[in-house]
Amino acid sequence: MPVTVHQIDPNTVRLEIEIPAEALEAAFERELRRQRAQLRVRGFRPGKAPLSLIKGYVGDQVFAEVAGELMEESLLRAVEEHEVHAVGAPKLEHEAHKPGEPLRFSATFEVHERPREIDLAGLKAVRRVLRIEDTAVEEQLERLRELHARTEPVEPPRPARRGDLVRIDYELRFDDKPQDEPIRREGLELEVGAGYVLGEIAAALDGMAVGEQKTVAIAFPADHHIATYAGRTATAQVKVVDLALRRLPALDDEFAREVGEADLTALRAKVRAELEAEARRLAERDLENDLLDQVVERAKPSLPTQWLEDQFRERLAAFQQTFGAGRELGPDEQALLRQEIERQIRRTVVVGWLARQKNLRATPEQVEKRMQQIADAVGKPLAAVKADFVRKGGDLLVLELTEENVLAALKAEAAIEERTAEVPAEASERKGVEKAEKAAKAEKPAKAEKVEKAAKPDRTEPVAKTAKSEKPLKKP
Repeated sequence: MPVTVHQIDPNTVRLEIEIPAEALEAAFERELRRQRAQLRVRGFRPGKAPLSLIKGYVGDQVFAEVAGELMEESLLRAVEEHEVHAVGAPKLEHEAHKPGEPLRFSATFEVHERPREIDLAGLKAVRRVLRIEDTAVEEQLERLRELHARTEPVEPPRPARRGDLVRIDYELRFDDKPQDEPIRREGLELEVGAGYVLGEIAAALDGMAVGEQKTVAIAFPADHHIATYAGRTATAQVKVVDLALRRLPALDDEFAREVGEADLTALRAKVRAELEAEARRLAERDLENDLLDQVVERAKPSLPTQWLEDQFRERLAAFQQTFGAGRELGPDEQALLRQEIERQIRRTVVVGWLARQKNLRATPEQVEKRMQQIADAVGKPLAAVKADFVRKGGDLLVLELTEENVLAALKAEAAIEERTAEVPAEASERKGVEKAEKAAKAEKPAKAEKVEKAAKPDRTEPVAKTAKSEKPLKKP
Protein backbone atom coordinates (compact mmCIF):
# COMPACT_ATOMS: atom_id res chain seq x y z
CA MET A 1 0.00 0.00 0.00
CA PRO A 2 1.90 3.09 -1.20
CA VAL A 3 1.83 5.98 1.30
CA THR A 4 3.41 9.40 0.86
CA VAL A 5 3.86 11.65 3.91
CA HIS A 6 3.89 15.43 3.49
CA GLN A 7 4.83 17.62 6.49
CA ILE A 8 2.94 20.76 5.51
CA ASP A 9 4.05 22.66 8.64
CA PRO A 10 5.00 21.67 12.21
CA ASN A 11 1.35 21.04 13.06
CA THR A 12 -0.03 19.70 9.77
CA VAL A 13 0.64 16.35 8.10
CA ARG A 14 -0.97 15.04 4.91
CA LEU A 15 -0.93 11.36 4.04
CA GLU A 16 -1.50 10.41 0.41
CA ILE A 17 -2.60 6.78 0.28
CA GLU A 18 -3.14 4.46 -2.65
CA ILE A 19 -5.16 1.24 -2.41
CA PRO A 20 -4.08 -1.11 -5.24
CA ALA A 21 -6.72 -1.94 -7.82
CA GLU A 22 -6.25 -5.68 -7.21
CA ALA A 23 -6.95 -5.35 -3.50
CA LEU A 24 -9.98 -3.16 -4.15
CA GLU A 25 -11.42 -5.53 -6.75
CA ALA A 26 -10.84 -8.61 -4.58
CA ALA A 27 -12.59 -7.03 -1.60
CA PHE A 28 -15.45 -5.87 -3.83
CA GLU A 29 -15.96 -9.36 -5.23
CA ARG A 30 -15.84 -10.97 -1.78
CA GLU A 31 -18.56 -8.65 -0.55
CA LEU A 32 -20.68 -9.28 -3.67
CA ARG A 33 -20.46 -13.01 -3.04
CA ARG A 34 -21.46 -12.52 0.58
CA GLN A 35 -24.41 -10.39 -0.49
CA ARG A 36 -25.43 -12.98 -3.10
CA ALA A 37 -25.78 -15.61 -0.39
CA GLN A 38 -28.29 -13.40 1.42
CA LEU A 39 -30.28 -11.91 -1.47
CA ARG A 40 -33.30 -13.57 -3.00
CA VAL A 41 -33.42 -13.08 -6.77
CA ARG A 42 -36.48 -14.21 -8.69
CA GLY A 43 -35.71 -17.19 -10.94
CA PHE A 44 -32.62 -18.28 -8.99
CA ARG A 45 -32.05 -20.44 -5.98
CA PRO A 46 -30.50 -18.63 -2.99
CA GLY A 47 -26.84 -17.94 -3.64
CA LYS A 48 -26.94 -19.03 -7.30
CA ALA A 49 -27.68 -15.75 -9.09
CA PRO A 50 -24.83 -14.52 -11.35
CA LEU A 51 -22.51 -11.98 -9.76
CA SER A 52 -23.14 -9.67 -12.69
CA LEU A 53 -26.82 -9.61 -11.79
CA ILE A 54 -26.07 -8.99 -8.10
CA LYS A 55 -23.70 -6.23 -9.15
CA GLY A 56 -26.50 -4.59 -11.10
CA TYR A 57 -28.75 -4.62 -8.07
CA VAL A 58 -26.42 -3.48 -5.28
CA GLY A 59 -23.03 -2.89 -6.93
CA ASP A 60 -22.78 0.84 -6.30
CA GLN A 61 -23.77 0.52 -2.65
CA VAL A 62 -21.43 -2.42 -2.07
CA PHE A 63 -18.51 -0.65 -3.75
CA ALA A 64 -19.01 2.45 -1.58
CA GLU A 65 -19.07 0.33 1.58
CA VAL A 66 -16.00 -1.68 0.57
CA ALA A 67 -14.07 1.42 -0.44
CA GLY A 68 -14.94 3.11 2.85
CA GLU A 69 -13.79 0.12 4.90
CA LEU A 70 -10.53 -0.18 2.96
CA MET A 71 -9.86 3.54 3.31
CA GLU A 72 -10.40 3.35 7.08
CA GLU A 73 -8.19 0.26 7.47
CA SER A 74 -5.41 1.65 5.30
CA LEU A 75 -5.55 5.03 7.04
CA LEU A 76 -5.22 3.49 10.49
CA ARG A 77 -2.31 1.36 9.31
CA ALA A 78 -0.58 4.35 7.70
CA VAL A 79 -1.01 6.49 10.82
CA GLU A 80 0.55 3.76 12.97
CA GLU A 81 3.39 2.93 10.59
CA HIS A 82 4.38 6.56 10.06
CA GLU A 83 3.82 7.59 13.71
CA VAL A 84 1.36 10.36 12.99
CA HIS A 85 0.27 11.71 16.39
CA ALA A 86 -3.01 13.24 15.33
CA VAL A 87 -4.99 15.49 17.68
CA GLY A 88 -8.30 15.37 15.87
CA ALA A 89 -10.26 13.85 13.02
CA PRO A 90 -8.60 14.10 9.59
CA LYS A 91 -9.86 15.99 6.59
CA LEU A 92 -10.38 13.36 3.86
CA GLU A 93 -10.23 13.99 0.12
CA HIS A 94 -10.35 11.41 -2.67
CA GLU A 95 -10.24 11.35 -6.42
CA ALA A 96 -13.10 10.06 -8.56
CA HIS A 97 -12.39 6.36 -8.98
CA LYS A 98 -12.12 4.78 -12.42
CA PRO A 99 -12.66 1.02 -12.84
CA GLY A 100 -9.43 -0.93 -12.92
CA GLU A 101 -7.37 1.84 -11.28
CA PRO A 102 -6.11 2.20 -7.69
CA LEU A 103 -8.23 4.10 -5.19
CA ARG A 104 -6.34 7.25 -4.20
CA PHE A 105 -7.20 9.50 -1.29
CA SER A 106 -5.51 11.88 1.16
CA ALA A 107 -5.94 12.57 4.86
CA THR A 108 -4.80 15.84 6.42
CA PHE A 109 -4.21 15.85 10.18
CA GLU A 110 -3.46 18.39 12.84
CA VAL A 111 -0.55 17.06 14.88
CA HIS A 112 1.61 18.07 17.78
CA GLU A 113 4.99 19.37 16.77
CA ARG A 114 7.71 16.73 16.90
CA PRO A 115 10.05 17.10 19.90
CA ARG A 116 13.08 19.31 19.35
CA GLU A 117 16.32 19.70 21.26
CA ILE A 118 16.31 22.80 23.48
CA ASP A 119 19.49 24.73 24.24
CA LEU A 120 19.68 25.32 27.99
CA ALA A 121 23.00 27.16 28.03
CA GLY A 122 23.03 30.52 29.78
CA LEU A 123 19.85 30.16 31.84
CA LYS A 124 19.72 32.73 34.66
CA ALA A 125 17.19 33.32 37.40
CA VAL A 126 16.75 34.83 40.86
CA ARG A 127 15.70 33.01 43.99
CA ARG A 128 14.31 35.50 46.48
CA VAL A 129 15.23 34.59 50.06
CA LEU A 130 12.17 36.01 51.77
CA ARG A 131 12.20 37.45 55.28
CA ILE A 132 9.02 37.51 57.34
CA GLU A 133 8.61 40.66 59.43
CA ASP A 134 6.97 40.76 62.86
CA THR A 135 4.03 42.68 61.39
CA ALA A 136 3.24 39.75 59.10
CA VAL A 137 3.14 37.40 62.10
CA GLU A 138 0.84 39.73 64.04
CA GLU A 139 -1.54 40.14 61.12
CA GLN A 140 -1.71 36.38 60.68
CA LEU A 141 -2.55 36.07 64.38
CA GLU A 142 -5.33 38.62 63.88
CA ARG A 143 -6.73 36.54 61.02
CA LEU A 144 -6.62 33.54 63.31
CA ARG A 145 -8.61 35.47 65.92
CA GLU A 146 -11.13 36.39 63.21
CA LEU A 147 -11.58 32.72 62.37
CA HIS A 148 -12.27 31.97 66.04
CA ALA A 149 -14.70 34.85 66.54
CA ARG A 150 -17.87 33.95 68.44
CA THR A 151 -21.36 35.29 67.91
CA GLU A 152 -23.58 36.45 70.74
CA PRO A 153 -27.16 37.71 70.74
CA VAL A 154 -27.65 41.46 71.04
CA GLU A 155 -29.05 42.20 74.50
CA PRO A 156 -30.92 44.44 74.94
CA PRO A 157 -32.14 44.67 71.32
CA ARG A 158 -30.77 47.62 69.34
CA PRO A 159 -30.25 48.62 65.68
CA ALA A 160 -27.37 47.09 63.74
CA ARG A 161 -23.95 48.72 63.91
CA ARG A 162 -20.87 48.47 61.75
CA GLY A 163 -19.15 45.13 62.42
CA ASP A 164 -22.34 43.34 63.55
CA LEU A 165 -23.42 40.14 61.84
CA VAL A 166 -26.91 40.12 60.35
CA ARG A 167 -29.00 37.57 58.54
CA ILE A 168 -31.23 39.03 55.85
CA ASP A 169 -33.79 38.10 53.23
CA TYR A 170 -33.85 40.13 50.05
CA GLU A 171 -35.70 40.34 46.75
CA LEU A 172 -33.99 42.07 43.82
CA ARG A 173 -35.50 43.35 40.57
CA PHE A 174 -33.63 44.95 37.68
CA ASP A 175 -34.90 48.43 36.89
CA ASP A 176 -34.93 47.83 33.13
CA LYS A 177 -37.07 44.68 33.47
CA PRO A 178 -39.28 45.11 36.55
CA GLN A 179 -41.79 42.61 35.19
CA ASP A 180 -39.29 39.73 35.35
CA GLU A 181 -39.28 37.23 38.19
CA PRO A 182 -37.20 38.76 41.02
CA ILE A 183 -34.00 37.25 42.36
CA ARG A 184 -34.69 36.06 45.90
CA ARG A 185 -32.29 35.09 48.66
CA GLU A 186 -33.15 34.01 52.18
CA GLY A 187 -30.88 33.69 55.17
CA LEU A 188 -27.90 35.55 53.71
CA GLU A 189 -25.37 36.38 56.42
CA LEU A 190 -23.45 39.66 56.11
CA GLU A 191 -21.21 41.88 58.19
CA VAL A 192 -22.59 45.40 58.45
CA GLY A 193 -20.45 47.80 56.41
CA ALA A 194 -18.25 45.12 54.87
CA GLY A 195 -17.37 45.30 51.17
CA TYR A 196 -19.36 42.38 49.87
CA VAL A 197 -20.45 41.93 46.26
CA LEU A 198 -23.73 43.63 47.19
CA GLY A 199 -21.95 46.46 48.96
CA GLU A 200 -24.95 48.78 48.86
CA ILE A 201 -26.98 46.28 50.87
CA ALA A 202 -24.22 45.74 53.42
CA ALA A 203 -23.86 49.50 53.86
CA ALA A 204 -27.62 50.06 54.16
CA LEU A 205 -27.90 47.64 57.07
CA ASP A 206 -26.28 50.13 59.47
CA GLY A 207 -29.06 51.33 61.79
CA MET A 208 -31.66 48.73 60.79
CA ALA A 209 -33.42 46.71 63.50
CA VAL A 210 -34.58 43.09 63.42
CA GLY A 211 -37.81 42.89 61.42
CA GLU A 212 -37.20 46.22 59.67
CA GLN A 213 -37.39 46.44 55.87
CA LYS A 214 -35.67 48.88 53.54
CA THR A 215 -35.54 49.58 49.80
CA VAL A 216 -31.97 49.72 48.49
CA ALA A 217 -30.80 50.97 45.08
CA ILE A 218 -27.97 48.96 43.54
CA ALA A 219 -25.74 49.94 40.61
CA PHE A 220 -23.72 47.06 39.18
CA PRO A 221 -20.38 48.15 37.68
CA ALA A 222 -19.71 47.79 33.98
CA ASP A 223 -17.06 45.16 34.69
CA HIS A 224 -19.22 43.08 37.04
CA HIS A 225 -18.18 39.43 37.05
CA ILE A 226 -21.70 38.34 36.05
CA ALA A 227 -22.01 39.62 32.51
CA THR A 228 -25.82 39.78 32.60
CA TYR A 229 -25.64 42.17 35.60
CA ALA A 230 -22.87 44.42 34.28
CA GLY A 231 -23.81 48.09 33.95
CA ARG A 232 -27.40 47.59 35.14
CA THR A 233 -29.27 49.07 38.08
CA ALA A 234 -31.61 47.24 40.40
CA THR A 235 -33.82 47.73 43.43
CA ALA A 236 -33.70 45.38 46.40
CA GLN A 237 -36.23 44.93 49.19
CA VAL A 238 -34.18 43.99 52.25
CA LYS A 239 -35.44 42.62 55.57
CA VAL A 240 -33.28 42.05 58.66
CA VAL A 241 -34.12 38.63 60.10
CA ASP A 242 -31.53 38.35 62.85
CA LEU A 243 -28.70 40.32 64.45
CA ALA A 244 -25.68 39.17 66.46
CA LEU A 245 -22.48 40.55 67.99
CA ARG A 246 -19.11 39.29 66.85
CA ARG A 247 -16.62 38.76 69.69
CA LEU A 248 -12.91 38.18 69.02
CA PRO A 249 -11.01 36.06 71.55
CA ALA A 250 -8.20 37.71 73.49
CA LEU A 251 -4.74 37.05 72.10
CA ASP A 252 -3.29 35.26 75.12
CA ASP A 253 -2.06 31.88 76.34
CA GLU A 254 -5.61 30.58 76.70
CA PHE A 255 -6.31 31.32 73.05
CA ALA A 256 -3.03 29.64 72.07
CA ARG A 257 -4.07 26.50 73.95
CA GLU A 258 -7.46 26.60 72.22
CA VAL A 259 -5.73 26.28 68.85
CA GLY A 260 -3.40 23.55 70.04
CA GLU A 261 -0.24 25.32 71.25
CA ALA A 262 1.31 25.45 74.73
CA ASP A 263 1.25 29.23 75.05
CA LEU A 264 1.23 32.45 73.03
CA THR A 265 5.00 32.32 72.50
CA ALA A 266 4.72 28.86 70.96
CA LEU A 267 1.81 29.99 68.80
CA ARG A 268 3.79 32.97 67.49
CA ALA A 269 6.72 30.68 66.71
CA LYS A 270 4.49 28.27 64.82
CA VAL A 271 2.84 31.04 62.82
CA ARG A 272 6.25 32.47 61.90
CA ALA A 273 7.54 29.04 60.87
CA GLU A 274 4.50 28.46 58.68
CA LEU A 275 4.76 31.88 57.05
CA GLU A 276 8.46 31.33 56.39
CA ALA A 277 7.79 27.88 54.90
CA GLU A 278 5.06 29.34 52.70
CA ALA A 279 7.34 32.20 51.64
CA ARG A 280 10.05 29.69 50.70
CA ARG A 281 7.54 27.64 48.73
CA LEU A 282 6.31 30.68 46.84
CA ALA A 283 9.87 31.82 46.14
CA GLU A 284 10.76 28.39 44.76
CA ARG A 285 7.59 28.36 42.68
CA ASP A 286 8.42 31.77 41.23
CA LEU A 287 11.94 30.60 40.42
CA GLU A 288 10.66 27.49 38.65
CA ASN A 289 8.05 29.46 36.71
CA ASP A 290 10.70 31.93 35.58
CA LEU A 291 13.03 29.18 34.36
CA LEU A 292 10.26 27.32 32.57
CA ASP A 293 9.01 30.50 30.91
CA GLN A 294 12.54 31.20 29.68
CA VAL A 295 12.78 27.73 28.16
CA VAL A 296 9.36 28.07 26.51
CA GLU A 297 10.50 31.37 24.99
CA ARG A 298 13.59 29.65 23.60
CA ALA A 299 11.72 26.64 22.23
CA LYS A 300 8.64 28.50 20.94
CA PRO A 301 6.60 25.32 20.39
CA SER A 302 3.80 25.73 17.88
CA LEU A 303 0.35 24.36 18.68
CA PRO A 304 -2.34 22.91 16.40
CA THR A 305 -4.78 25.72 15.65
CA GLN A 306 -8.09 23.85 15.74
CA TRP A 307 -7.03 21.67 18.64
CA LEU A 308 -6.08 24.76 20.63
CA GLU A 309 -9.46 26.31 19.88
CA ASP A 310 -11.17 23.10 21.03
CA GLN A 311 -9.17 23.20 24.26
CA PHE A 312 -10.26 26.78 24.86
CA ARG A 313 -13.92 25.96 24.27
CA GLU A 314 -13.73 22.99 26.63
CA ARG A 315 -12.18 25.12 29.39
CA LEU A 316 -14.70 27.88 28.85
CA ALA A 317 -17.56 25.40 29.13
CA ALA A 318 -16.00 23.89 32.26
CA PHE A 319 -15.67 27.36 33.79
CA GLN A 320 -19.32 28.16 33.18
CA GLN A 321 -20.38 24.77 34.54
CA THR A 322 -18.33 25.40 37.67
CA PHE A 323 -19.50 28.96 38.31
CA GLY A 324 -22.98 28.80 36.78
CA ALA A 325 -24.48 29.86 33.49
CA GLY A 326 -24.89 33.43 34.72
CA ARG A 327 -21.14 33.84 35.15
CA GLU A 328 -20.19 34.69 31.60
CA LEU A 329 -16.74 35.87 30.60
CA GLY A 330 -16.49 39.06 28.60
CA PRO A 331 -14.19 39.44 25.58
CA ASP A 332 -11.26 40.70 27.66
CA GLU A 333 -11.63 37.88 30.18
CA GLN A 334 -11.89 35.31 27.40
CA ALA A 335 -8.73 36.70 25.84
CA LEU A 336 -6.92 36.35 29.17
CA LEU A 337 -8.24 32.81 29.60
CA ARG A 338 -7.10 31.89 26.09
CA GLN A 339 -3.67 33.38 26.77
CA GLU A 340 -3.32 31.44 30.02
CA ILE A 341 -4.41 28.17 28.37
CA GLU A 342 -1.83 28.63 25.61
CA ARG A 343 0.84 29.38 28.20
CA GLN A 344 0.00 26.27 30.22
CA ILE A 345 -0.06 24.01 27.17
CA ARG A 346 3.24 25.33 25.81
CA ARG A 347 4.82 24.72 29.20
CA THR A 348 3.46 21.17 29.23
CA VAL A 349 4.83 20.56 25.74
CA VAL A 350 8.27 21.87 26.71
CA VAL A 351 8.35 19.74 29.86
CA GLY A 352 7.68 16.71 27.66
CA TRP A 353 10.45 17.67 25.24
CA LEU A 354 12.96 18.18 28.04
CA ALA A 355 11.97 14.91 29.70
CA ARG A 356 12.69 13.14 26.43
CA GLN A 357 15.89 15.11 25.76
CA LYS A 358 17.35 14.57 29.24
CA ASN A 359 15.77 11.17 29.95
CA LEU A 360 13.88 12.59 32.92
CA ARG A 361 10.62 10.65 32.76
CA ALA A 362 9.58 9.48 36.22
CA THR A 363 10.81 5.99 37.02
CA PRO A 364 8.62 3.21 38.46
CA GLU A 365 10.68 3.48 41.64
CA GLN A 366 9.84 7.19 41.99
CA VAL A 367 6.16 6.50 41.45
CA GLU A 368 6.16 3.67 43.99
CA LYS A 369 7.96 5.82 46.57
CA ARG A 370 5.56 8.76 46.15
CA MET A 371 2.53 6.49 46.39
CA GLN A 372 3.89 5.00 49.60
CA GLN A 373 4.42 8.50 51.01
CA ILE A 374 0.86 9.43 50.14
CA ALA A 375 -0.47 6.20 51.65
CA ASP A 376 1.42 6.90 54.89
CA ALA A 377 0.18 10.50 54.98
CA VAL A 378 -3.51 9.74 54.47
CA GLY A 379 -3.53 6.48 56.43
CA LYS A 380 -4.64 4.26 53.55
CA PRO A 381 -3.20 0.97 52.30
CA LEU A 382 -0.79 1.32 49.38
CA ALA A 383 -3.07 -0.82 47.20
CA ALA A 384 -5.97 1.57 47.81
CA VAL A 385 -3.84 4.59 46.85
CA LYS A 386 -2.74 2.84 43.66
CA ALA A 387 -6.36 2.05 42.82
CA ASP A 388 -7.28 5.73 43.34
CA PHE A 389 -4.64 6.83 40.85
CA VAL A 390 -5.71 4.25 38.29
CA ARG A 391 -9.31 5.43 38.62
CA LYS A 392 -8.37 9.12 38.25
CA GLY A 393 -5.95 8.52 35.39
CA GLY A 394 -2.89 6.39 35.99
CA ASP A 395 -0.40 8.71 34.31
CA LEU A 396 -1.16 11.81 36.39
CA LEU A 397 1.40 10.97 39.05
CA VAL A 398 3.97 10.06 36.40
CA LEU A 399 3.44 13.46 34.79
CA GLU A 400 3.76 15.30 38.10
CA LEU A 401 6.97 13.52 39.03
CA THR A 402 8.35 14.01 35.52
CA GLU A 403 7.73 17.74 35.80
CA GLU A 404 9.49 17.77 39.18
CA ASN A 405 12.47 16.03 37.56
CA VAL A 406 12.55 18.58 34.74
CA LEU A 407 12.34 21.55 37.12
CA ALA A 408 15.14 20.11 39.25
CA ALA A 409 17.28 19.71 36.13
CA LEU A 410 16.61 23.30 35.06
CA LYS A 411 17.62 24.61 38.48
CA ALA A 412 20.80 22.55 38.33
CA GLU A 413 21.56 23.92 34.85
CA ALA A 414 20.84 27.59 35.58
CA ALA A 415 22.96 30.26 37.23
CA ILE A 416 20.76 31.24 40.19
CA GLU A 417 21.30 34.44 42.15
CA GLU A 418 19.90 34.64 45.67
CA ARG A 419 18.49 37.87 47.03
CA THR A 420 16.92 38.82 50.32
CA ALA A 421 13.63 40.68 50.32
CA GLU A 422 11.11 41.69 52.94
CA VAL A 423 7.68 40.13 52.72
CA PRO A 424 4.68 42.30 53.52
CA ALA A 425 1.90 40.77 55.55
CA GLU A 426 -0.21 40.43 52.44
CA ALA A 427 2.20 37.81 51.11
CA SER A 428 0.91 35.38 53.70
CA GLU A 429 -2.45 35.46 51.92
CA ARG A 430 -1.05 34.57 48.50
CA LYS A 431 -1.93 30.93 48.91
CA GLY A 432 -5.60 31.83 48.94
CA VAL A 433 -5.08 34.02 45.89
CA GLU A 434 -3.48 31.11 44.08
CA LYS A 435 -6.54 28.97 44.73
CA ALA A 436 -8.81 31.67 43.36
CA GLU A 437 -6.65 31.95 40.25
CA LYS A 438 -6.88 28.21 39.70
CA ALA A 439 -10.65 28.31 40.04
CA ALA A 440 -10.85 31.11 37.49
CA LYS A 441 -8.94 28.96 35.03
CA ALA A 442 -11.54 26.23 35.56
CA GLU A 443 -9.10 23.41 34.86
CA LYS A 444 -5.63 22.62 33.66
CA PRO A 445 -4.60 21.37 30.27
CA ALA A 446 -5.22 17.74 29.45
CA LYS A 447 -2.64 15.45 31.05
CA ALA A 448 -1.06 18.36 32.87
CA GLU A 449 -3.12 18.15 36.03
CA LYS A 450 -1.34 17.96 39.34
CA VAL A 451 -2.11 15.36 41.97
CA GLU A 452 -3.84 17.12 44.86
CA LYS A 453 -1.18 18.90 46.88
CA ALA A 454 -3.01 18.02 50.07
CA ALA A 455 -2.10 14.39 49.46
CA LYS A 456 1.62 15.10 49.72
CA PRO A 457 3.09 13.99 53.05
CA ASP A 458 5.71 16.73 53.38
CA ARG A 459 3.22 19.60 53.48
CA THR A 460 1.60 21.00 56.65
CA GLU A 461 -1.37 23.31 56.51
CA PRO A 462 -0.98 26.74 58.15
CA VAL A 463 -2.34 26.99 61.66
CA ALA A 464 -5.15 29.19 60.36
CA LYS A 465 -6.49 26.21 58.45
CA THR A 466 -7.21 24.41 61.73
CA ALA A 467 -9.37 27.23 63.00
CA LYS A 468 -13.02 26.72 63.67
CA SER A 469 -15.52 28.23 61.31
CA GLU A 470 -17.71 31.00 62.58
CA LYS A 471 -20.77 29.88 64.43
CA PRO A 472 -23.99 30.51 62.53
CA LEU A 473 -26.42 33.09 63.71
CA LYS A 474 -29.11 31.76 65.96
CA LYS A 475 -32.42 30.89 64.40
CA PRO A 476 -35.16 33.47 64.95
